[in-house]
Amino acid sequence: MNKVNTKNKKTNRRLAFRIYEQVNLFYQKIEPDQILEPPEDCDNLMISFKPTRTRRHLVDKHTSQTRQMSSLPLSESNTNDTLNVNLSSTGIAFTTKDALVPNDYLALRILLLATMTSISICCKVVYCKPSNPFEDNQYPFLVGGEFINLTTADSQLLTAHLQKRKKQQIIIYSLLSMVLLTFLSVPDLAFGLLWDITNHVLVTILHAIHVVIELVELNIDHLVEHGFHTDVRQTQIIVFYIMLGFGFISIYIFWKTVPPLCIKFFKNQLRFWSRKKASLLYVWGEQSIFNKIKISGLAVTAIVGYVLFAM
Repeated sequence: MNKVNTKNKKTNRRLAFRIYEQVNLFYQKIEPDQILEPPEDCDNLMISFKPTRTRRHLVDKHTSQTRQMSSLPLSESNTNDTLNVNLSSTGIAFTTKDALVPNDYLALRILLLATMTSISICCKVVYCKPSNPFEDNQYPFLVGGEFINLTTADSQLLTAHLQKRKKQQIIIYSLLSMVLLTFLSVPDLAFGLLWDITNHVLVTILHAIHVVIELVELNIDHLVEHGFHTDVRQTQIIVFYIMLGFGFISIYIFWKTVPPLCIKFFKNQLRFWSRKKASLLYVWGEQSIFNKIKISGLAVTAIVGYVLFAM
């Protein structure tokens, strides 16, 4: 079995590209002599997993293994079972309720929920420390592990996923940086342009809806008149009630689809910014008094300089 050497001492793991990813994580402590091959029973781990209708295809690229070990804990992939882990091509950091010890060896099964892709891997615990106390719904310990015995197939799979996310983040952050710089450099023009674009888009959408309603009403009018041989008054009454039924159906579909999507979006944004706030509070708490004074002074200087010279 081809394996990737992840123990290159010349490689700084802190320089590896890292992402935060929603995963289902299963792990079990193993002995050092059990890392020669990835665990065989990991392939039976997902038998109890029941995917949703839109995620019925699991991508699982594992070859046969020769060593056996007890199966990892099962999961039904509910929301409470997911973790937001810090993932790279050389290691992983996640929160757990177990106080692990550095140099412990773990057998991991990582299920990437974004693509429903599972990866079996072993890792060596590098550190175990208290998790961020400012972050909600977290386990008490933060564990960092270095991947070992990574197969070529899983390495390619993980690298492809990280590269895809890296390209997405570069595009998103580039666009956000351009928008932010535009608003900071010419705020009056930027807000005016944003208002004009929003107004134009809203008017265009309302006009398109009006045109669609007129076309549907016209076609139904001709269909009723020529199909049932009704006069103008009867045709108008029939078309009115048909359009009224279509309106109620459209409102029902809108109510069932749009509000849940908006709620999901706002929950994701709330979770994202809550995590960012917790990270900033944690980093701020780790700074010395001198560094806090220096950071505060730089921030005040930047704000005053922007207000005096840029606006």
